[in-house]
Amino acid sequence: MMNSTNAASLYLSFDARYSTDRWTQPLGLAAHREALRAIDVNSKTYSNVFSYSDEDIEEYLAGLVDIEEAVRSCQDLGRISDHVAERLRRDRLAATAVMARHDPEYSAAQRDLHGSPSEELVCQAKQSLDTSTSGHVAKEKGGVTTAGLAQRMTDVLRSYGLTDWYVQVEENMTAKASVNGSLRRVRLRGNEVFSAFDADRLMVHEIGGHVLRWANSRRQPEPWAKVPMGQTIPTEEGLAVCRESEFGLLDQKNVRKYQVRCLAVSIAAHSGIMDVIRAISPYVDRDEAVEIAIRTKRGLLDPNAPGGATKDWGYYDGYLRMRSLRESSPSDYQLLCGVKWPEEDLPLIKDLCAEGHIVEPVLVPDPVRLGLKEHVEYDEDDLRTSN
Repeated sequence: MMNSTNAASLYLSFDARYSTDRWTQPLGLAAHREALRAIDVNSKTYSNVFSYSDEDIEEYLAGLVDIEEAVRSCQDLGRISDHVAERLRRDRLAATAVMARHDPEYSAAQRDLHGSPSEELVCQAKQSLDTSTSGHVAKEKGGVTTAGLAQRMTDVLRSYGLTDWYVQVEENMTAKASVNGSLRRVRLRGNEVFSAFDADRLMVHEIGGHVLRWANSRRQPEPWAKVPMGQTIPTEEGLAVCRESEFGLLDQKNVRKYQVRCLAVSIAAHSGIMDVIRAISPYVDRDEAVEIAIRTKRGLLDPNAPGGATKDWGYYDGYLRMRSLRESSPSDYQLLCGVKWPEEDLPLIKDLCAEGHIVEPVLVPDPVRLGLKEHVEYDEDDLRTSN
């Protein structure tokens, strides 16, 4: 028989052994981007297929059996037993759907795991896109290389005492930056050049948002508070986007990007990749349209098939929800920054906090530690009329 603390430690060690995102990251992304930028936007289909690495999937599923058995033997999970069971169900569903390499099954699993945007949210995003401007008022040109940003992030991690974290540069990424807390890894896409503004924004979003939330969760007395639970994207990404706004780094261009992602997910549910590109092209340039469209179809073998990855709608929805929470209940907002659970679990989180099982976050974004420049021309209040 195993207790909850040991089972959580076993899970965290298991999870840290696998880089599961590579199972849904199409190989040869640079070539796909180039081909999709060059293709006639009115083309009905994209002639290439996506391929993936399936390394370690079977080993992962076999290891998950041991975790499930350990959790079943726990007698002290109490109120969080359903949360832990749901976490393991989601792990199994995600891996089995990927291993099947059957597009309809994968798309159904994505809808189960991450949901889909409501019609109301999509209409709100589209209305804002149709009535707002796309201008980006930053005066700075690209001048921060991936290597330079990676070094700066490494220095910031050290300033926070997070010496077990590292920054990795990788060419084959759908995102320009990502965080994997289980692996204590920040990844940056190679061969990118960022403006000083965008470099600061990524510092706040990835380090000030995701990394510090992971690091704070690892300090919690409740061992399972260290593990993401439930539908995590709206809260996780919403908090990170709100961190951008807190430091004046959420400009109109990026608000529109999050709205376009929401719109793209809704279109991808029943259409192929070229339909997605055509639908969002009025709102973003061709490069951005290609980036977003690929994100909606990652995990599929045939990018022309309906469905795909749905989680990107959570950026816009999460931003709206977390902004509202920050304004109505700052203490709840801060508490969520210290535990890897979604907003829906706030009643349980607050109960556990009152009992001493969850504590307030200690590590907080600091402009000096993050090395931020002043961007006084950005003001979130200026964005309210359009989002």
